[in-house]
Amino acid sequence: MHKRITLALAALTLSTFGLTTGARAQSQLGVGIGYDVDVEAAFAGAHFRFAPASLPFQISPGFDYYFVDGVTALQFDINALYDIGVDNQAFTPYIGAGLGIGYVEAEGLGDNDSNTDTGLNLIFGAKFGFNSLQPYVQAKGTLGGGITGVGVSGGVLFSF
Repeated sequence: MHKRITLALAALTLSTFGLTTGARAQSQLGVGIGYDVDVEAAFAGAHFRFAPASLPFQISPGFDYYFVDGVTALQFDINALYDIGVDNQAFTPYIGAGLGIGYVEAEGLGDNDSNTDTGLNLIFGAKFGFNSLQPYVQAKGTLGGGITGVGVSGGVLFSF
């Protein structure tokens, strides 16, 4: 299981840096906290957003760590985010979709006590202002596999 997670992270990293070379890209690092209503657990996460000049959307790899007693629960994502037509000083709404890879490790799951599943992410959110520091809120639903869930989160995006 750990080999699959390592390979997934390596693929996310390579795709991130491979797509940002060449044309000037806008990049943001986001950190945030949230709550998953299906798992009934809080989570904290980080993600990277970049918009290569050749694409009309942002690419956003990231991960979330879920605070569940006695369980290690992580979700790794790679999403495409598209700003919806409103682009003003107050807020910019966005929608997105992507792939989620969920990893759970706990006693009683089977032979090796861990499980890895994939699912489809659907995202709706908004970022506020146009400064190098932008607050954001979003809702993310993951469908399919063993990682079905709906979470709401908020945080800050740092532009560089």
